[in-house]
Amino acid sequence: MKCPKCNADVINGVKFCSNCGYSLGKEKNINFAEHNSSYNYSSSNKKLKSPGLAFFLGFLFGPLGLLYISTKLALGAFILLAFFALITGGIGLSLWFACAFGGYFAAKDYNKKH
Repeated sequence: MKCPKCNADVINGVKFCSNCGYSLGKEKNINFAEHNSSYNYSSSNKKLKSPGLAFFLGFLFGPLGLLYISTKLALGAFILLAFFALITGGIGLSLWFACAFGGYFAAKDYNKKH
């Protein structure tokens, strides 16, 4: 027996062509390529980041709170904070609270991109 779609040899009694997947039974054939192309695989299943939570975590934990958004952002903030704390003799630790605003705006930016 031959598959009516791809003309490959198939064994009598099978329900689907092993070459192209065409249904050889009475079931309705669905073109999955066309069916799936209309589905929107956008970021609907990705979780957005809460700017409020990012602000709160940055305020409480400084650079560690930024791990909620990005490890790169948290590492960069930690390095900058340590650098300014060393140079200013600890006064640079007042930049700790800047992590709250950085987290807030980074979360908003993340949500726009995703």
